[in-house]
Amino acid sequence: MKRIICCVLVALCAGPLLAESSSKGAPATWRFSPVARELDPNTRLGWMYLRGIGTKRNPRKAYRHFEQAAENGEEQALFMQASLLARGRGIRQDIPRARQILLSLVKNGNPHAAFQLAVWCERNLPCPEGPEQQARWLDYAAGNEVAPAVLRKGLLLQQTQPKASFALIRHAAEELHFRWGYYQLARAYAQGLGIAQDAPKALQLMLIAANENLRSAQFKVAQWYEEGFGTEVNLPQAFYWMQTAAQNGLPQAQSRLAQMYEQGVGTNVNIKLAKKWARKAEKSAHKPTSKREELYLWK
Repeated sequence: MKRIICCVLVALCAGPLLAESSSKGAPATWRFSPVARELDPNTRLGWMYLRGIGTKRNPRKAYRHFEQAAENGEEQALFMQASLLARGRGIRQDIPRARQILLSLVKNGNPHAAFQLAVWCERNLPCPEGPEQQARWLDYAAGNEVAPAVLRKGLLLQQTQPKASFALIRHAAEELHFRWGYYQLARAYAQGLGIAQDAPKALQLMLIAANENLRSAQFKVAQWYEEGFGTEVNLPQAFYWMQTAAQNGLPQAQSRLAQMYEQGVGTNVNIKLAKKWARKAEKSAHKPTSKREELYLWK
């Protein structure tokens, strides 16, 4: 296993950045850049274990490597250590310690930590600083081109300042190449939020997010192909994207896929597979829900 890890690590050091939220150009935010030439080797190993790059996913080992790199003061490692501590992933949950790390990063001017703390306030996690400081953290992160922060600011303005909201959402998508930005930009075109409604444009943008493996976008594309929104009705394409979203674990896609197999929508009737996906959907429905995708941190 060590030999495999070393080989992959060498390849990654010699190759381009991995930007999970980026389709072209620079990564939308350094949170989504698990490998960079300047990183401490332990940080790279931490990302490899966390994402399953060249090995099986192992959050415990990921945390240990981030912790070792954090001892050397590397900011990305410190940030990831705080993130895993806050979520209790690979280590026992310790929100006060995670918060302490993030605050120290913010004092050093780290905009990613500022966005994380702003999100904590929004999620009613410990936030004694209050809403005014939350707003300052969000503004600071957005001003430093942290893509999820730019997008979040845009969404907060959607009802009161639709044009300003649209500009921020478009910036997160087209300039920062953030896949959630494309998703929300597609919604804006679909619903005419801050821009004239344009269904074909909405579908085009949603497909960008879907091709970036954003399961919520895959589900929406499937719905639009089935409904004929922005295009002609295309049931095989609807089935393909619904299946893709279901395989990515989206419960509502799993439920709809079961119905499509049962009714023969875009595919042949297959009762066995219909029952299989119905069971998966039911199982997924009982899992604890996560705000990860809604807050655009990881997905």
